[in-house]
Amino acid sequence: MSRPGGGEPQALDYYAARHYAMAHKMGRFPFLDRQDELRRLDHLARSKTGGLAVLYGRRRLGKTRLLLEWSRRHDGLYVTADLSSPEVQRRVVSGALAGRFPGFADTSYPDWTSLFARLSREARQAGWRGPLVLDELPYLVQASPELPSVLQRWLDHDARQARLVVSVAGSS
Repeated sequence: MSRPGGGEPQALDYYAARHYAMAHKMGRFPFLDRQDELRRLDHLARSKTGGLAVLYGRRRLGKTRLLLEWSRRHDGLYVTADLSSPEVQRRVVSGALAGRFPGFADTSYPDWTSLFARLSREARQAGWRGPLVLDELPYLVQASPELPSVLQRWLDHDARQARLVVSVAGSS
């Protein structure tokens, strides 16, 4: 179902609103007991070369809360995946990136490689280094089995040249 006058499906509006509300709801609770982990992430965010943080573990341990706090403190972007199709996932990610890079979501990305390549170019031009947080990565990989190798190539080349700070997270 489309919005009146066309545009993205209403399901994407619901998805974005749900995760926006989750991020703001979590922000109302005090951030406790994760100072060592936050200090490590802060060190990565201040790194002149960028880099990757990987967080994984059992559910309900506070990974998401930690990453939301870190992203908030460093003016980053946080995106959480679900079991949607790869096309919907890319639209959600590009929609989040459009908040930082106007017009980013105006393009349809046929694959993750093209989306990440554009992100690197836009970030370099704008001087934005992240952090970009991709939470629930296993859901993305389930829908797009090629994603780990695409991410690895992007992180090793384009993201490194743009000095981006990226975090991926998931539950074990």
